[in-house]
Amino acid sequence: MEFPDYVPAIVRRQAISYLSGDGKYNKGWISSLADYEAEIKKAKKLMLEYTKTFKEYGGEHIPHKLTNLKVEQADVEENYQSMKRDAQCINRLIHDVRMASVYESLVSLFPQALNKIDLFIQIAWSTAMPVTSSESMDAKILSKALVKDIAETTDVLIHLLERLVETDVILPPEFFDIAILLERTSNPEQRLWNDVSPTLLGNQSAMDEEQGDHNKVRRNAIKTAWKSAPNLENILKTLSSAAESFHPVFEEQLDNIASVRHINIKQVYLKAFVENLEEANIYIPENAYDAIAVTAAVIINKPDIEVSRYDVNYAFAHLNA
Repeated sequence: MEFPDYVPAIVRRQAISYLSGDGKYNKGWISSLADYEAEIKKAKKLMLEYTKTFKEYGGEHIPHKLTNLKVEQADVEENYQSMKRDAQCINRLIHDVRMASVYESLVSLFPQALNKIDLFIQIAWSTAMPVTSSESMDAKILSKALVKDIAETTDVLIHLLERLVETDVILPPEFFDIAILLERTSNPEQRLWNDVSPTLLGNQSAMDEEQGDHNKVRRNAIKTAWKSAPNLENILKTLSSAAESFHPVFEEQLDNIASVRHINIKQVYLKAFVENLEEANIYIPENAYDAIAVTAAVIINKPDIEVSRYDVNYAFAHLNA
């Protein structure tokens, strides 16, 4: 593994340990990422085989197997993405030319305590994990996988309904008529629905006897309206379309989605970074704040975000706020 000349030996050793392993007990992230990629590729191939088998031959256990496989793949994908972000971050801390001035400053600050240089880099990287990556990434990946499964399963169900119609066999009305499906489905948790559904569906024949012809006309009008309602197949197509365009948003984001999307990553990261440095008793004097600023910019890695020594000064000033 090659390193630029400006990277101190102690940082090189730690980077090799993370990325390449020790050859015995730790295989390293590069090798692990390759294993994850092979596992993800294998799972995707298996899912395609399951989906094809279900579409052609059916099988009541296959949708359950597909869901379980997608949940497992979501876990693997989350681990893969997390490790990939870490490996990319370590690589930037080594190979980004901006880090040359950082290592020069650190060597000057800690000539007799090189372990503090390594600790500075480890803190910079570990602070990035919960800040610059989404803490809800695993939930997002899982939800996307499950919703994709819903879309595919719904498409299969639509296909099966279409094939049933082609057989010219008399089928249960629940397969197509939404009003009948609702009428014959109770809701044990909501008694209100059971009480009002006959009226909403136009099935209150007892009321006809009590209130006469006017109510009968009203009931017939409701039943006629329900006959023009979308059938189950069309509703399933709407569900499939919604699933295909799904993008995960969490409840706490709904009230102020704009502010969540534009969260000040720079301030959040710098505050956490300087806090962790202080807890580790790594003192960086004000005239070396550029080292923190440059490291933060390399970690955050967004072209539209610049970090200056004044941002670092602000973070220290508000450390105990």
